[in-house]
Amino acid sequence: MSDNEVLRHLRLQLESIHRQLEVTPQLPERHDISQLHQFWNEVGQFLEMVLNPAKIETLINKVRSGDSQFRLEEEVLQESLSSFYQRLDSLYHDFSDLVVISKLAIQYFRLGLRLFVSHSSQALFPQGSHQNLISAVVAYPKVASVDRVLGLVKSLDILGGNAFQGILMGAAAISTRIRSGAEAGIWVPVLDELYQQARGMWNIDRAKERDAVAASSTLYRKSNLDYSAMTDAEIEEHEFLALFPNFEDVVEEQAGPQGTKPVSSLMATQDQVSILCDLHVSLMSSVQETRVADVTFQDLRKQTLQTLLDLPADSLTATLDHDSLPFRLSLLHGKIASLETSGDSNLRPNFYLDSNVPEVRKVVPILTRLLEQLEALQIEWPDQEVLRHLGDLVKKVLEIDGHSPIAKILSAIEQLLLRTEDWEMYANRDNSLRLHREALTTLIVDWRRLELSCWNALLEAETKECRRTGAKWWFQLYDSSIRGVLIAAAEEDDGQGEKVTVYLRDLVSILTDFMTSSTLGEFVYRLDLLDSFSAYSFAMASTKQGKESDALKRVGILLSSTRQYFQQFSGKSAARLASERAVLEKEIKNFIKLASWKDINVLALKASAQRSHHQLYKIVRKFRETLRTPVSSQLVPEFVSNPQQISVDCPPTVDPNVQAIPPPSDLTSPIDHVAKLHRTFVKFESLIHNKIRPTISKLSSDRAEELATEIISTCHRLASISVPSSLRAKDLGEKRAKFLKSVQSQKRKAWADWLKEMKHAGISHRLKPELLSQNIDPLWIKEQPILHKGDDQVLLDKLEGYFFKLQVCLATLRASSTAHHDDISSRDLGKGVAVVESIFNTGVALRASLAGSSAINKDLIKTLCRMKEFNLSAVLFYEEDLPVYLSQSRAFFFQASEMLAELTSAIRTFHLAKTASLSTTVDHLDKMKAESDNFRNEIMCIERSVDSSKFLALQKEEVDTLQRCTAFAKSLGEDLRLSVERYPQLAHLFVPSYDWVSVAAADLPPLPSPSNSTSGDVLQSFEALVNTLLITMQSASSYCDQQIEATREPEDDERYLSRLIDSVRRSNQVLNISTVHSQLEDMLRIIRDSSVAMEYLPRILPFLEAYLRLSQDQLIMQTHWVKSLFKLDYVLCSVVQTVATQGFCKIPDENEDGGNDYHGD
Repeated sequence: MSDNEVLRHLRLQLESIHRQLEVTPQLPERHDISQLHQFWNEVGQFLEMVLNPAKIETLINKVRSGDSQFRLEEEVLQESLSSFYQRLDSLYHDFSDLVVISKLAIQYFRLGLRLFVSHSSQALFPQGSHQNLISAVVAYPKVASVDRVLGLVKSLDILGGNAFQGILMGAAAISTRIRSGAEAGIWVPVLDELYQQARGMWNIDRAKERDAVAASSTLYRKSNLDYSAMTDAEIEEHEFLALFPNFEDVVEEQAGPQGTKPVSSLMATQDQVSILCDLHVSLMSSVQETRVADVTFQDLRKQTLQTLLDLPADSLTATLDHDSLPFRLSLLHGKIASLETSGDSNLRPNFYLDSNVPEVRKVVPILTRLLEQLEALQIEWPDQEVLRHLGDLVKKVLEIDGHSPIAKILSAIEQLLLRTEDWEMYANRDNSLRLHREALTTLIVDWRRLELSCWNALLEAETKECRRTGAKWWFQLYDSSIRGVLIAAAEEDDGQGEKVTVYLRDLVSILTDFMTSSTLGEFVYRLDLLDSFSAYSFAMASTKQGKESDALKRVGILLSSTRQYFQQFSGKSAARLASERAVLEKEIKNFIKLASWKDINVLALKASAQRSHHQLYKIVRKFRETLRTPVSSQLVPEFVSNPQQISVDCPPTVDPNVQAIPPPSDLTSPIDHVAKLHRTFVKFESLIHNKIRPTISKLSSDRAEELATEIISTCHRLASISVPSSLRAKDLGEKRAKFLKSVQSQKRKAWADWLKEMKHAGISHRLKPELLSQNIDPLWIKEQPILHKGDDQVLLDKLEGYFFKLQVCLATLRASSTAHHDDISSRDLGKGVAVVESIFNTGVALRASLAGSSAINKDLIKTLCRMKEFNLSAVLFYEEDLPVYLSQSRAFFFQASEMLAELTSAIRTFHLAKTASLSTTVDHLDKMKAESDNFRNEIMCIERSVDSSKFLALQKEEVDTLQRCTAFAKSLGEDLRLSVERYPQLAHLFVPSYDWVSVAAADLPPLPSPSNSTSGDVLQSFEALVNTLLITMQSASSYCDQQIEATREPEDDERYLSRLIDSVRRSNQVLNISTVHSQLEDMLRIIRDSSVAMEYLPRILPFLEAYLRLSQDQLIMQTHWVKSLFKLDYVLCSVVQTVATQGFCKIPDENEDGGNDYHGD
């Protein structure tokens, strides 16, 4: 027979009953016959009325059929049985022999009924999900809890009214798992299902709010919460009390019945929405930050467990207490730690709203000693009501929740201190409470000074609150950016026209309105939301196919472009907010200095604090108004005003003394130039070095830079002209008029000269209609490809800065050109606008080709570097299962490190002090964690190399590393198993850790077997790649011949700018980088044998290296050109805008500020 604590307890109880039965009389005497009749009458009536067989049969049938009323009827019957049981126990002591039998029968019936209902309800309504979710929430280690929660993510709706909490739990688990190394593509579809559920609940809440507003606006009903009907004074009072709560009635509230916390009728509270938004932004952020997900998941485990335990459940698993022991210990440790610290050490708790247990603890010993003296005095003076009232008051203060804010406790002890004066006026030296009053006074003064130090955090709290309330925009963005475009893609897939493009045009307007309607406080947060949804769109696109995938990619680009567009205003808006905040913070600091309370009079301190609160509220309200200020006033174009001379930023010259590349050896091939590969490469490299690279290096953007500089210099010269002092006399008006007219003529001439120069440079004064329609199409602009980070990030930042500034300035210029200044004709202004539009369109096209070529060039460089790392004699090739193996291995070691860290922390926290021998084990665990971290980092390096190069091959050293990783995974489980045997008292930690490692290691796929068979004709692919490279260089050579021929034409400088731009564009095209990339991938894809690799890869490497050096030079040159064009266009746009709005005549006074100076390039 099995044995456990429950059975042993029951046996002991049974033995005790047997011993009592042995001494119990067999024939009890009956003296009160009438009471005996009454007993049996009650029993009979109870059997007839309550335990009637027909009624019981009806209840059983309802239970079996699953009738909705059976639970209520069973509960009523159980209550009746319990009441009758208590009645028998209290009224019929003389009939104990009969009563005990009746009571036993009642207990048997209650137990049987409960078991029957429980069994039937489990069959009708399985409790497995409820029990499994509780087990998942409390599971140890945390990685096991994450695994089990993810396995039950579709069962989280069992939380009922707290279903949104289940969504947060699932999202936090997914976020934790992805941040712990798991492949995001696996979990993004699951995450999107949770997002759709959250969106549905949010929409239900909004529908309820609309219905409530509609109901409150009828003639027959008025809302009790009609804030629109509140006066300004009432609103201020409401806001004031929210900031500085009034705790004057704290003692009376504590004495009265404790009210329950109001339950929100919303399916998603504001705090929950904020958590979801923070999780989303953290998960989609490019910064690998795991703390938000970890902390949120841990907090949600506690909340979800409380919710699950509050739900009605017939039973829980028998092993729950044992399985949850580590989790319960961690909760206990957290509670103990909260007694010592006030939460996050970097954040000062809000004096009026947050708990601060360490500070609150200081008052407990003072009150305890005071209560002891009061109780002693009550014994001596039993008739003194004052002492009794004081004692009751101290007890009420001690009963206040220790997690209450200090302000609440402070109000209570101030009232207590005041009431002790009722005793002190009659007390003498022997029974005085003076020492306790002094201790309370000292603590009150300390807390008032602590209150002063907390005022510095008031503005930061307002900033965080503004961010929290801005989380509601998450749902609108999800609806418009994800669900809406997927619906449009599905409709387009059904043949309903170009629904996606139409929808995206509307989305551009929606996103623009979303940002322009922002407040200063929410502006940066909304930018973060755009960035996160851009990343989420690309992640979702990788899980979709066809039109849905294409549409989501377009949305990702559109969101990224919109964020970058509005990012240019973040500096101005942040500066505005910071300046306003700095002024208010200075006011608070000065106020703190003035309010540094040195008085020890409690009433005076309290009165001073109340006056301070009203002053602080005014400051906080000013800051709230600043946070709520529309950001639209900051979204203004930044034109160049009174530009200064700037230096020309010339592209770097190409170094002719590049390191020579060893030529490859010849190869057996029927094609002559492939067979004589050594000679072919020498000609190939010579052509690049002697002809193509020098020609490309001459495509400098100097002319564009010089043109921008010349325009800036002319504008600066003309803008600095002022009326000479010799012409300022009143009698020299005619001469002054002639001078002003000459200045005007100079400006008109400068304008005409500029237009001629632009025409001479090849920039047309008339823009083709189709190009203009592109420029004014916001969707076309926003869908321009993303220019990813590169080696010269400073240059790219300048390029992108000009690009997005121009988008704002051009829109303003177009509006100004329709209602321009009278000094310039519409025709002349139209020419200037056309020049600006033309250069912008050219720059955008050049930027698009740069973005595409740069991305391919980056991939080629990674592939080349990977190939150069190889010792081809020891390279092993693999199939498509290698990336999957690397991804899963990386995730395992991420999670293993987390598990070991959690295990070590638990041992150190709870057991190391009691068991010194564990120090060796802890050191061993630390060593294993360090090894796990090293293996994780090594796998990540290998994975990055494989993924970036798309080359499924490993070096022998990398294979050895992966084999050692596999061996470590096995040894980790064995080490934990031995620790279970060595330390049985820590089985609650080691056993679940061992179980998780065993399962996780078993789920790891084995290291794939190398592939030794080449899957295609490598020679043919090699020949095709070499031919492509040679043809590319021939095309580039022909292009160079044309360039050289053009430069020989005497003094032909016509269209100098447009010809250079065309040359840059053609230099990008002739290099044909996309074809080279695709053919290299084709060749690498079929090589699966080291001997084949040794034969072909060393021979193609020199060609690729020489080609990529040339490609890199060309892209650097093109990057400088795009930057210079945008810079030139930005200067021209500013000049044309100034002429369109101000004309030619205005001469600024000497003391007039020219505005925003143009700083550098």
